[in-house]
Amino acid sequence: MFRVTIFLVCWFVGLSICRAGELLVSVDQDVAGAAAPFSAPEGLQFVITYLDEPVFHFGEGVFWPDGSSGSVDFTAANEPSFGVFSSHLTNGADQLLAILELNSEGSGNGAGNYESGWGFGNPDLAGYDLDLIRLTVHELSIEEYNDPEFGDGLIWDGSITWDFYGEPVPEPSSLACLALGALALRRAKRRGAAFR
Repeated sequence: MFRVTIFLVCWFVGLSICRAGELLVSVDQDVAGAAAPFSAPEGLQFVITYLDEPVFHFGEGVFWPDGSSGSVDFTAANEPSFGVFSSHLTNGADQLLAILELNSEGSGNGAGNYESGWGFGNPDLAGYDLDLIRLTVHELSIEEYNDPEFGDGLIWDGSITWDFYGEPVPEPSSLACLALGALALRRAKRRGAAFR
């Protein structure tokens, strides 16, 4: 009986030890740009920021040089702004979000849209807890060029994907029903032991 109770608790609550986060949204983006004067000896970094509150750049500090590909996972354990970013993305407000390509000085370009325009739902991922965000760089090409008017610069082209993983937040009424059921099972178990 105790094992059944544990299973039910894990099934209803959806604890991360019992179930991995599911893919909620995948945002594919072609990244292309040119800038002069511009240099990026470390490579480019792909970041996400809120345009109405640009206090942080999510994903900052991971540089991708010419010809690179691969993926990096961001969690609360390795990304200082994970909690702040996650709370913005799940607050129920359709905010302006930008996906940027930047050099180490913070210069570059990118695209902006409301969260719903990026495919996060309407208005966003309200009702979910994010536990992992994965950036995958499929391909990246960075080349130098010289602009007669502005000087030495770079042209870049590639494709990236941002994947957002999480779990639904249990409703308070569901948790209350689960707690009452667990108490009833515990009480029934004690009564059964007393009558043996």
